[in-house]
Amino acid sequence: MAGNTSTLQDFLEQEWPEWKDDDFARAHFKAFTGQKQDWEERMNFWKDAILKVTRHLNLLIIDTEDVQQKWFLRDGFVPLGLKHVLVEMNNSGELETVDQFLGTPRSAVEMITTLLRQALTWAGLGAQSDQYSETEPHLEGRLVVRSALQERAALFIKSVRENHLSPVCIMTSARIKELCGGAENAELIIGYLLLQKKAVFVTLDGDDNVEGFKLSLNDKQVSAVSENDRHLLQLQWTLEMLQIRLNTVESKIAATKTELIRVAKAGDRRDALRRLRNMKLLQASRDQCAGFMDKIEQVLGVIADAETSKKVSDAIRVGTAAIKDNHVSIEDVHSCLDELDEAITVQRETEDALGAQISGTEEDNTLFEEELAALEKELSVEEEIANLPEVPKTEVIHKPPVENAEPEDVEEDAELEKEFAKLALELA
Repeated sequence: MAGNTSTLQDFLEQEWPEWKDDDFARAHFKAFTGQKQDWEERMNFWKDAILKVTRHLNLLIIDTEDVQQKWFLRDGFVPLGLKHVLVEMNNSGELETVDQFLGTPRSAVEMITTLLRQALTWAGLGAQSDQYSETEPHLEGRLVVRSALQERAALFIKSVRENHLSPVCIMTSARIKELCGGAENAELIIGYLLLQKKAVFVTLDGDDNVEGFKLSLNDKQVSAVSENDRHLLQLQWTLEMLQIRLNTVESKIAATKTELIRVAKAGDRRDALRRLRNMKLLQASRDQCAGFMDKIEQVLGVIADAETSKKVSDAIRVGTAAIKDNHVSIEDVHSCLDELDEAITVQRETEDALGAQISGTEEDNTLFEEELAALEKELSVEEEIANLPEVPKTEVIHKPPVENAEPEDVEEDAELEKEFAKLALELA
């Protein structure tokens, strides 16, 4: 906490160089008294300060107690009247309680009142009082910062848009939580997008565990949920579940390999072979899981390509109509395209000429590095083989035959023996 406070103090001094000045403190830390013109400028200063610190701390919800007692602490003193600033911001709609934004009304009257208040505050029509009130105002402990939420929602949509060509995206709730930095942030951001009609809830019929949202990535409102949207959600959810399983199997493989090396170093050959067999089964499961994921990603890629083709087709149709409306000839179009191709060709030749020398040097260095690494590896293997002790031939000659062994088991054991021999070389 001390580190965070120090960082915040540095931010305050950087944002307001006069922060340590005593005259500045006397002018801004005093209580609100009198008429509006006596404290309006100071009120606006602290509103702006609260919003700037909120962005600096990357918050969507502020703790009003921290704002009053910790954020603007200076030489053991805090500004007087910050509670009234927060109340004023709450009344004007700049701040909202979590319950006001996400809560469910308990009655029809409360629902109408809540919706009316939200419509007024989010439209910026909340009223401010001209007279400073001497009565102690009521203030909730946690408040949502509207401007920070709007900015975060815009950044969220922008980040999603960068990875999607389509103007609409289907995304699972788990993925949204991951991108938003937690469940509470995701709930607020999606709640804001729902109010703006930029998102709509999607779930699979009869399966409450599979849920997500359809997001509009452009300025238009999101369309209604279709059956294809549900199929896409199912594919996205399945892909994420397979990724979780793949991560789990990878962890088990790593743990098994660690135990295998430990047992092999201890000289327990039978236990080492058993663990090696188990690791092979895990690797087969991993490969199968990765194969399923590849198939799903191929399906999603085909869907994305189909959407892109549709956009290209629509663009061609619109372009053709525009050509006809503006009486542009086909010869003019071809002439413009030829000029564009020539410009692109010249630009590419220039870029290739500028990057040829650098890229050639990098490729040569890469080849030298690869050859050097291969040579070092070869020398290391030869040295390890030379230092290996001789294996007694009697053990191989007088090895008792395996009774009732199937040909497949013999081949599998032989493969395991080869793997174990490789492991022994690595451990030597």
